[in-house]
Amino acid sequence: MGVYHAFSSAQADPANTPANQLRAWPSDWNKDHFHPDFTLITVTCRGAAMTGYAIASGVIEFLGLTIHRARFDLSYVDQIRLIANVVQPGSQNAALLAQWSGDGGATWNNFAGGGAQAPTVSVFRRGCVQSGWLNTSAASRAAGDALIRLATMGGDGLTQVKFGTIALQVY
Repeated sequence: MGVYHAFSSAQADPANTPANQLRAWPSDWNKDHFHPDFTLITVTCRGAAMTGYAIASGVIEFLGLTIHRARFDLSYVDQIRLIANVVQPGSQNAALLAQWSGDGGATWNNFAGGGAQAPTVSVFRRGCVQSGWLNTSAASRAAGDALIRLATMGGDGLTQVKFGTIALQVY
């Protein structure tokens, strides 16, 4: 956890990726149907599922820790989506979301701006889930080199959730 990998579409191609690395395209079919210029930011690495995590009702930084933040140039990011492998589901309204900060983490913003949407996935069901593609705001693009973080919300504070790989896909 806490290791970040950013792959261009060429780097994520299985022909260019060693066998023990993350593969963004597990099959030729997927390779032919992905957007050709995406970047994948892995927020938590694959491997054994992390220890259970109880999601609180309010918006809280992922695991309550700042070590999962990453700095990323948002100036060219027109769209973003969140992808998560939910190993052990959470309560009915529990969700995982991504946000950005242009002031070093003092203020967190949703990617659509003005308090609007952040890429968000429900963690109520087991499996690989993804948000829809979200158009980013002019403010997030103007921020340029900004921090990104994961946050959680809508939980009951008791149900333990476990995740595998969590990633942001941008283009």
